[in-house]
Amino acid sequence: MDELMYGIAMGNKAHAEGAEKAILIYRDTLEKERARIRELRAELHTMRTRAENAESNAAGRLAQVEAFLASHPQSPLTAHSGKTFKDGRPKTKIRLVFEEAFDATARQWGITAPASRRSD
Repeated sequence: MDELMYGIAMGNKAHAEGAEKAILIYRDTLEKERARIRELRAELHTMRTRAENAESNAAGRLAQVEAFLASHPQSPLTAHSGKTFKDGRPKTKIRLVFEEAFDATARQWGITAPASRRSD
């Protein structure tokens, strides 16, 4: 084999080895990304379950409060608290109980301005 043919053969061998390395790196990266996708899917499932439970719990608590207030319309909790919503409607004392609990929980989650997250 002359020098020219030897150079071509060696170049192709180096090219093939480089391609094999690239394929191995690609496969490793692909597997890592697939593993990350599996982790994120599991995390999404957990978060969705928590959100569904939280929303269901909130609906149940709201139903309890509404039933209580319907049965006890003269409760002190239905009295005006002296505060109002942004639109001017009066806030009841039971609304302030809700706001205090909402804000405390939101702060535990690291929310620095809980009032911006609730309807007012």
